[in-house]
Amino acid sequence: MRLSGECRGVSEVIASLVMLLVVSLLGTTLYAYSQTTLNSLQESFQYSLTLEEERVKEKFRVLAVWWDGSDLLNITILNYGKIDISVDAIYIDNKPATRFLSGRGETVYTLKLVHVKLTSPVAIVEGRGYDIVVVSERGVRCEYLWTP
Repeated sequence: MRLSGECRGVSEVIASLVMLLVVSLLGTTLYAYSQTTLNSLQESFQYSLTLEEERVKEKFRVLAVWWDGSDLLNITILNYGKIDISVDAIYIDNKPATRFLSGRGETVYTLKLVHVKLTSPVAIVEGRGYDIVVVSERGVRCEYLWTP
């Protein structure tokens, strides 16, 4: 005959072991999740830091704008920074150019020129000033005031 105290003692030990196992599994899961999250944050921070470092090295300017008398423009850009660039967008009076004939997306090496040919998104009138903004793939902007 068993005493009710023996069964109770064994079930408390088993319950304690089960609880210890559950707590260990939860702790391991929490540790793995936190490690993954911290690694992801570290990679994101490193990417942002690298991008910002590259943006500081990126320097370019508009040297000239040629107009053919219609709506075609040829914009000459000089890369004088420490890193290669690529023209991503051009805005004329805050309107984005959408039709590029050449030059957009081309790699412009250090101390080299690129000629970007495009159709102007605004009507060009001789004697009026236009604000031209060139944006690189990294988001660096160069503004140029042009009067035909």
